[in-house]
Amino acid sequence: MKWASLKDGVFSSALKDVPDIPEDMDLPEFMFNFRPAFRSDPSKAVWYIDPTTGKETTYADCLKRTNLLSKALHNEYGVGKNDVVLIFSPNSQEYATCCWATMQLGGIISAANPSYTPGELAYQISTVAKMYNIKAMITHPASLSTAQEAAKQAGLDSGLISLMEDPPQAASVTTINKLIKKHESGKDFTRYKFSSGEAKTKIAFLSFSSGTTGLPKAVMISHYNVMANVLQYNSFRQGRYTPGKSRCLAVLPFYHIYGLVVVLHSQLFANVTLIVLPKFEFSLFLSLIPKYKVDLFYIVPPMAVMLVKSPEAQKADLTSMRDIMIGAAPLSGEVLNAMKKRLPKAAIGQGYGMTETSTVVTSAPNSLENPNFPAGSIGVLLANCQMRIIDPEGKAQGVGKVGELLIKSPSVTLGYLNNKKATDDTFRDGWVHTGDEAYVDETQVAPAELEGELLSHQIFKMRASSE
Repeated sequence: MKWASLKDGVFSSALKDVPDIPEDMDLPEFMFNFRPAFRSDPSKAVWYIDPTTGKETTYADCLKRTNLLSKALHNEYGVGKNDVVLIFSPNSQEYATCCWATMQLGGIISAANPSYTPGELAYQISTVAKMYNIKAMITHPASLSTAQEAAKQAGLDSGLISLMEDPPQAASVTTINKLIKKHESGKDFTRYKFSSGEAKTKIAFLSFSSGTTGLPKAVMISHYNVMANVLQYNSFRQGRYTPGKSRCLAVLPFYHIYGLVVVLHSQLFANVTLIVLPKFEFSLFLSLIPKYKVDLFYIVPPMAVMLVKSPEAQKADLTSMRDIMIGAAPLSGEVLNAMKKRLPKAAIGQGYGMTETSTVVTSAPNSLENPNFPAGSIGVLLANCQMRIIDPEGKAQGVGKVGELLIKSPSVTLGYLNNKKATDDTFRDGWVHTGDEAYVDETQVAPAELEGELLSHQIFKMRASSE
């Protein structure tokens, strides 16, 4: 199979471009109503299963809940165009609802790491507040004291804090359940409507990343960026999941771009049922696999090592595992091969992306159908993607030569909030300078001259990873 072409120092994906990425639609409209040819009808899909109770939440439930929360956020806090709602919480079935409810009002989500200290969260609050009005903060009962202290440090009114889930004991702050009930029969909200092309410039998320250097910076991610990557990734994965039947353990944190786009949005768009875990607990993780016949997994290298080396994992029933993607950091070929030996019926591979590319730009093809694909590779370019490898002087490098990886994709984000220097350093002429070293390993070069010819099995290998 021919994976990419090389011309004038630019590697371009040989996969068919994803057509018609919406430019006049927001992310919740896309999730609920956009129907490309490869998407099955979501109207009767089960989008979540509660891992404790087994309760199912459907597409229809999510749509109703999102609209009710939009009304509550608007009537209670006045959330509207370009207002920010900050989420400071571990994973929850309510996470996407909070995002989409805000976006239907024209608002922006900034999600924070739930393990932040008050000082770290205050830094995020202050950075965002320099440019936008933060109208609400939604947190988790376990994170409430940190949220309140951070709000105090950053000068944010603590009355803007609400809880994503009901606390085990009475709390001094309201919850989104109470807000919905309070405003359910109140004045309806006006849905923000995009003008032509606005999806490309309207910010959906302000996600924090260290980038290549320095303190964390707020990456401005447009609605178009997320929608593009969901379509790029799901078009690549056709045949590796069964809409309406496949299940995924959603354990990667939703505040992080990997969990936010690849797990939360891409899987729900594919009508894959999510079983959401607030944090990674290995014994629980293993027990839920046979209980719910989970077949899709998105993990990070330490989790992969545990699946291979842990005595507990050796005893566990992992027979339902069918497709496993490892990302966020490099994994050795040795560990990946050990995983393939432990799980011979599963397709296993690595991918690469970063916050600045709104996640995935390369991913490994199905390893069961491509058994000779190198284990240490981060995959092939997704549709609509291009890459360059350059030396320190900026000269393009060909096959087999190490250099800095540059990426161009419709998922490339808008830059860093209020940080022109960092934006100019990283985003240049449509290319993201990743700061990561990579090389292309061609195993079957077409017999004609390399320049301008298609290469078979162009494999992208990383020496480092930033996200």
